[in-house]
Amino acid sequence: MSIIGGNNGSFNGPIFHEFKKQASFFLKEKIKTTRLVLTDVTPAQLLTEEATNGNPEEPDADNLNTILTAAFEVDDYYRIVEILHKRLVRFVLGNWRASYKALIVLEHLLTHGPKRVADEFQCDVDVIREMESFQYIDDKGYNWGLNVRNKSGRVLDLLEKGPCLKQEKDKASKIIRAIQGFGSFCLETPSDKEILQECDSEFKKQASFFLKEKIKTARLALTDVTPAQLLTKEATNGNPGVPNAFNLNTISRAAFVADDYCRIVEILHKRLARFVLGNWRASYKALIVLEHLLTHGPEKVADEFQRDIDVIAEMESFQHIDDKGYNWGLNMRNKSERVLDLLEKGPFLEQERDKARKITSKIQGFGSFCLKTSSEPEILQECNSEFKKEASFFLEEKIKTARLALTDVTPAQLLTEEATNGNPGEPDAHKLNTISRAAFEVDGYYRIVEIIHRRLVRFVLENWRASYKAVIVLEHLLTHGPESVADEFQRDIDVIKEMERFQHIDDKGYNWGLSVRKKSERVLNLLEKGPILKQERDKARKITSKIQGSDNFCLETSSSEQEILQECNSNFKKQASFFIKETIKTARLALTDVTPAQLLAEEATNGSPGGPHAHNLKTITSAAFEVDDYYRIVDILHKRLVSFTLGNWRASYKALIVLEHLLTHGPERVAEEFQCDIDVITKMESFQHIDDKGYNWGLNVQNRSRSVLDILEKETLLKQERDEARKITREIQGFGNLCFETSSEQEILQECNSEFKKQASSFLKEKIKSARLALTDVTRAQLLTEEATNGKPGGPDPHNLKTISKAAFEGDDYYRIVDILHKRLVSFVLGNWRASYKALIVLEHLLTHGPERVADEFQCDIDVITEMKNFQHTDDKGYNWGLGVRKKSERVLSLLEKRTLLKQERDEAGKIAREMQEIGNSGIKSSPEQEIPQEYNSELTQPKNQIETIVIETKAEKPVIIPTNPKTEKKLSTKSSSTSLEYSKQNFAPDELNEGISDSKPLLAGQKNEPVIKTPMALNRKCDPIVYEVICWW
Repeated sequence: MSIIGGNNGSFNGPIFHEFKKQASFFLKEKIKTTRLVLTDVTPAQLLTEEATNGNPEEPDADNLNTILTAAFEVDDYYRIVEILHKRLVRFVLGNWRASYKALIVLEHLLTHGPKRVADEFQCDVDVIREMESFQYIDDKGYNWGLNVRNKSGRVLDLLEKGPCLKQEKDKASKIIRAIQGFGSFCLETPSDKEILQECDSEFKKQASFFLKEKIKTARLALTDVTPAQLLTKEATNGNPGVPNAFNLNTISRAAFVADDYCRIVEILHKRLARFVLGNWRASYKALIVLEHLLTHGPEKVADEFQRDIDVIAEMESFQHIDDKGYNWGLNMRNKSERVLDLLEKGPFLEQERDKARKITSKIQGFGSFCLKTSSEPEILQECNSEFKKEASFFLEEKIKTARLALTDVTPAQLLTEEATNGNPGEPDAHKLNTISRAAFEVDGYYRIVEIIHRRLVRFVLENWRASYKAVIVLEHLLTHGPESVADEFQRDIDVIKEMERFQHIDDKGYNWGLSVRKKSERVLNLLEKGPILKQERDKARKITSKIQGSDNFCLETSSSEQEILQECNSNFKKQASFFIKETIKTARLALTDVTPAQLLAEEATNGSPGGPHAHNLKTITSAAFEVDDYYRIVDILHKRLVSFTLGNWRASYKALIVLEHLLTHGPERVAEEFQCDIDVITKMESFQHIDDKGYNWGLNVQNRSRSVLDILEKETLLKQERDEARKITREIQGFGNLCFETSSEQEILQECNSEFKKQASSFLKEKIKSARLALTDVTRAQLLTEEATNGKPGGPDPHNLKTISKAAFEGDDYYRIVDILHKRLVSFVLGNWRASYKALIVLEHLLTHGPERVADEFQCDIDVITEMKNFQHTDDKGYNWGLGVRKKSERVLSLLEKRTLLKQERDEAGKIAREMQEIGNSGIKSSPEQEIPQEYNSELTQPKNQIETIVIETKAEKPVIIPTNPKTEKKLSTKSSSTSLEYSKQNFAPDELNEGISDSKPLLAGQKNEPVIKTPMALNRKCDPIVYEVICWW
């Protein structure tokens, strides 16, 4: 009792509440950090969302000042005003607080922010006028309506852009200058404090730098961004300071790579185009980078920026002197004049480029002077260089792992990108062999050839190395890969012919042009598809068979010690590989739109040796009764069957095994679904293949394909197989769940293990929810609605229903909730009836407790709900679920069609909500005789025909009056005889829906003077010898 309702319980004390506050704050900060790292969100955007949320307390001055400063940045400006527009437009009674806080932020921006704010919010004048008539007084008697009306009136005066706005802006400017930036008064402090402040400042700088580096690393790992792109953004941001020489040199080098070139010039175009007084610093720094690129970068930069000449010409008239008297306008004018002279592409540009080239050759790469150092520093430098190499390799591997886990990229795709990049060095034989093997997989084939097409098409002088390496990979594919490669690259013959004229000699005198010409000639000869290609393929096949797979020589190892080490290493690799696969699965489940059944189907039909496990087949079949999983599973099987080739036969064979199991154990519509694949399966009847060990896989594939074809074509056989499978399933209680007698010790262990699995499963689900909330555009209400209307046994919890109905008053959450309910109702089929039924329960609660527009929203679903009135279903335990669905659909239809009934139900729900202080949360004390569990009070909104009574008669000296309803009282007398129990017949759901009940009906266990009542809320309550009426509903 102390935990649930007492005031002295250990979970209601001040220590516990303080702990909850700290934990909540810590979690919010973690989510913020994650969003900053992994999504395209800025700190100012997060701060504006926080300052205008629906929580009590107004935004503080420090946050308003930070938002104000960010509003002078172009990107942050648009993000901030977008949030404010949304908050104002969604002004309703249930969400008034967010709009009110948006008004406070808007007022501060109008008086302290950019001038264009007044023009920006002219479109919201009508909404703000509506707020002038807002009325609301809270439980404590505070008149919030008056506050909202005053604030909206003041904002409207400012939006008129008259003398009021000008006076307020002048007043704000004077106050800012007077107090030196809101709170930066220079008070005299003792020396100790100064030292502490200095240390704290230094620590903050280091922490800020560390965090920025972490964010950079995360963006490089998880997004499609390059180091050069990040460096250019950093070099042209709006912070004080100009880009240093090292960064300029790095950017100019990266500009010779085609991909980086396009990214760099795109950033510079944006910075120049957004030249305004409040953002002049970013444009000025972009000019510095552009000047360096014109003199040190590719020649095409001058042509690229011809379209920006007008913007740069405007900068020639720029005027600005800062607080310290420094004339930045003069700097800007000089820099813009110099860049304009360079963009004319005359002799001045040529002279500057020659001059830069000479200086570069003299100082060996801008700053790399070879000064004589002592032996000790040389050793340190060498060690540092080695460490950097290892660290770089480690980071690259981490980035690869992250891309494999979080993006739709394959190992073969990564390997092809690496083998054809613009770095020095040719791809090694092992990589070429791996790529050629992966090309026999259909998905891998298309990814590999797409990369090679891109590398060849982008053949230019600055990027010749990537195209040359692509030709090497193409040559290997032509001789060792699929035969279709020769047809695939016919369209690239013209590009390869251009490479025959390539001329290039590097600084060391090596003639790379000759190598490129020879390689391109050889590839052109192979692409002619004449006898040369056939001879080369035969030659490659012979060499491969001789050396047992191009590098699999079986060398005799030395001592037994080495064998043991190899065995241990092999075992470790297996465990590590399994761990990585499981981690990747977990990450995909958390961060992508993939289901466990989809992952299982992919794993069961991959190209690895070994057939699908019986347990996996059972799980896939069970999932196929879910509509969403059904379409994902059959989509995978279609792809596997269509991609049947000699190099990929194993995946198609395993797909046949899964298909056969689905036909006999899964939904009936599977047979119709795969009629389109009969031709492909017929081809598999002629498949021939014997492996190196002499095993005839061709015979297996032929037999399996015949079996599947017979089931697909003969309805009688299909029916017999399904009946037989159903019998076997019932006999063995679900494929392998035979109940063997175990000892008491084993039973205890199994029970503990089961409890642990439940807790672990719950923990994992919560982690996945947290990850989805942090990393995707999903809300808590959306997750709760998905959970409340899933296809699993168990009805929606009353607390969840209440939370969903509250969230429906939020504009964004409203559309997400109704979207889920529409989908659940539309997907009403025999295999997914439970989700639609639970959607009806949620819809009923929304109609009576949610926004009024719900009734109009679901008029389009009346036909679907009408179909549910004919639903028939009785489960294995004999429970008639069809009756429950029909009753619920009739009730929802009556609410949707009869507006009078709907109004009565909403009024009754409103009265009860007010009486119970938001449905059952009242804190009124009652006597022990009259104390009724709050859980029952929260459900009084249900129709009277669903309320049933249980009367307990016990020994007592006189009658006791128990109030059971605010409107009525019932007098029940007791008898002097021994305890007797009497209860009316209940239609409670079985255990699978009411998880709190231990039996299929309410349990009444009593002693003479202390009967114990077990209710659907799983509350055991010892009573005095009195009479209770328990109000139960389902």
